[in-house]
Amino acid sequence: MKTRKRIGIVLLLLLLSLLGVGGFYLLSRWADGDDGSSAAIVSRRFEMPTPKLLPGTDPNADFLPGGALATLGHFERSVKSKRADELVWERAQEQMSLYGNDAVRTFERSWANILFGHGDIIEVDENTLIIITRRQSRNEDELSMALLSPALLKKIAAQPAEEQERLLQEAMAAREVRVIKISGGGADGVGVRVGVKTLSDESSALVSRAGTVKLIGPDGTEIILDENMATTLDADGLLAAPRALLRAPALASPRDGKIYAFQRKTPRVKLRWKPVNGADAYQVVVARDSAFNNIFVDEILQRTSLVAHNVEPGSYYWRVKAQDADGIEGAFSATRTIRTTLDDTPPQLTIAFPPDMFVSPEAQLEVSGKTDRGARIRINGYTVPVAPDGGFTYTLDLTEGVRLITFEAIDPAGNVEYGKRLITYRGKRSSVAMLSEKP
Repeated sequence: MKTRKRIGIVLLLLLLSLLGVGGFYLLSRWADGDDGSSAAIVSRRFEMPTPKLLPGTDPNADFLPGGALATLGHFERSVKSKRADELVWERAQEQMSLYGNDAVRTFERSWANILFGHGDIIEVDENTLIIITRRQSRNEDELSMALLSPALLKKIAAQPAEEQERLLQEAMAAREVRVIKISGGGADGVGVRVGVKTLSDESSALVSRAGTVKLIGPDGTEIILDENMATTLDADGLLAAPRALLRAPALASPRDGKIYAFQRKTPRVKLRWKPVNGADAYQVVVARDSAFNNIFVDEILQRTSLVAHNVEPGSYYWRVKAQDADGIEGAFSATRTIRTTLDDTPPQLTIAFPPDMFVSPEAQLEVSGKTDRGARIRINGYTVPVAPDGGFTYTLDLTEGVRLITFEAIDPAGNVEYGKRLITYRGKRSSVAMLSEKP
């Protein structure tokens, strides 16, 4: 009887914290993506970097204190936590222990790692709410959690007060998933990494980034999730059949380590990658550091190119991953580096032949010249081939009379150097007469 009374008190406090005094206000702000702070949040997709443990943490150690079910590891930006027996959310603390019915909430452009077992990690993506539930076994390599969405909480908050407690308990029971490690993976071959993400239709994605896990759904359905496999938990609490993640995109240009020049008036860099079969969109991330902590661009696109504007001289790092129609992401591509430099100087342009005011004896005229390596040449608006050393030749068909020939040399930064020649062709009869004249 005492045990039942304690459980009832815990559930009542949990409900009050979500829906009681100030609870509806908190739920409404969750649904709007507000973390409760006054700082403005840039409306831009943020990517989750590779998880990292705190300094001095052994990923394979039994780090959980007595009674704890998990530990909150490293996180970025605004992440909040709430104890089961408390009424308010507080700013999360790294290395804090998590017990039964404790909750962790990420907001826009934030993420968090939850550590359990021995070197095992749950990666919590942005705008996701997880409630840690009690294990149904003594297996330390197991974590049970209820996956809720801000939209679901908002729906519960809109119901009559007398219905909210029942609806919350039903929602937790209907969205509870057990994650059980089968075998480790990744670089060390020990731990597992499972990503959790709330999707736009209120379902949740679960992705095995490293290792193999068994997932047990609310209805007892069991599935095996191998490394680089994904599943979804829908709004009715049903686990979908596992499917392979999309492959990592192959980056096209610029090549790795390329020095990319830009003009002061157009400070931009164009990035391109190859399409991935089955991809609905791509997430492209550009950072100022190789660890991707200083994010410069983070965008979701439905094309295979991105123009990054307002770049400055220096080094940039970029990578891309594909996303399917459900919003489940594959692995990142390899990282490439770009070195950007300011260049407002036009390329050189030398017109070797013909000289200006040239009178051509033939109806065809071969022009030639040289420009800087990497520059493009256009003659009368047509792009002509340029040799690796910058040399070019092009044959023009002439008509009778005086003709203006224009030359444009365009370097990779977009700087242009212009040239021109006036050419006269008097026709076949005049050409024959010119050739037959004796000195």
